[in-house]
Amino acid sequence: MAPRSHIEVLPVSVREWLDRALTERNFSGYRELETLLRDKGYSIGRAQISRYGQKVQRRFAAIRDATEAARQLTKGAPDDQDTRSESIMALVQTELLNSLLEAQTIKEEAGSPVERAERFARMAKNLAPIIHASVSLKKL
Repeated sequence: MAPRSHIEVLPVSVREWLDRALTERNFSGYRELETLLRDKGYSIGRAQISRYGQKVQRRFAAIRDATEAARQLTKGAPDDQDTRSESIMALVQTELLNSLLEAQTIKEEAGSPVERAERFARMAKNLAPIIHASVSLKKL
């Protein structure tokens, strides 16, 4: 298995800053981002930032495409029995389950046991409203 990129092991706050900076710069200006990261104490090359930017850009494009597809589907095919919502809930639940399973396989290098416990607590907290929505959907 290939080693994780330097960007993937950045602290969450720095990675979130980088995501915002990439979108604000319209996925360009990688040399400047390299300098800004170096000023923050992280030595990450322009090529690696560019690869990460492409990954983020693909993720945003997928979200945008899914949103547009949902909008067109809603407009063109009414769903009186709300089967789309059931499908979406199933998809979200599947993705969350995959994330939980993946998080369990992360080696100790990814953080201390306390950090892992905090991550699981956040994931569990985020699962609660989704499970509630699924139960409510089934009641209707």
